[in-house]
Amino acid sequence: MGAASAAIMDETEFAFIEYIAKHNKSYSSVEEFYTRKAYFDLTSIEIDRINASQSSSHHAHNKFSDWSREEWHGMFNDRPKPAIDRKR
Repeated sequence: MGAASAAIMDETEFAFIEYIAKHNKSYSSVEEFYTRKAYFDLTSIEIDRINASQSSSHHAHNKFSDWSREEWHGMFNDRPKPAIDRKR
């Protein structure tokens, strides 16, 4: 008879699996999975830091929580600037 083994997920792994399901995420490789989990973990640390430092708002994960800083900033910095009509 073969032996069965089950790995137990820690809290951060479980949170990442819930995040993947909630936001319908899929990754092309195991390497990408772990890279995205690392970004998610960094985002979790930042969310916890912000929430601990103030109580006027509550921050949480969103569909961008597995993005790198470069991807996140690129979403805003690569957009064309709107033309301003200065003739008014």
